[in-house]
Amino acid sequence: MIGKPKIKAGEKPSVKYAAYVAGVLEKEGGKELGEAQHELGAKYARMQVKARNIKGKDAKAAGAVYDNLLRELGMEHSIIEDTNKRFVVQTKGCPFLDEWRKKEADESILCESFGKSFVQGLCKSVNPRLRYSLTRMMSKGDPYCEERIELARS
Repeated sequence: MIGKPKIKAGEKPSVKYAAYVAGVLEKEGGKELGEAQHELGAKYARMQVKARNIKGKDAKAAGAVYDNLLRELGMEHSIIEDTNKRFVVQTKGCPFLDEWRKKEADESILCESFGKSFVQGLCKSVNPRLRYSLTRMMSKGDPYCEERIELARS
């Protein structure tokens, strides 16, 4: 099982985590990392739903959890759509991306790994019918990342 990085006083947890993820992916590959991130995302969502008393099991509820995560990470973001069926957010200034570039890691693989594991775990915890996707990525040259959480049809 993949452990947690040790964080020293004064270090930003998100930056430390980004460096840690890049190292783990390089050494161990993506499967175990993806599973660990998926569970972390699910755990984060469960804690947020309880702490913030978030009601509902739709894209709006998952969007509220994800919006809080982006705020905690200090990420500049704009919510483009916030409905029961779809939550769309655009982000800039990713603390992970800068760290991954320093490590000379393949940022686009790391971005997709994080989204498809951590954020999908977050979504699944709110409702197994929610799906996460990245439609634009700064790591692939776009001026911002665009992320979607959508409620799949039954």
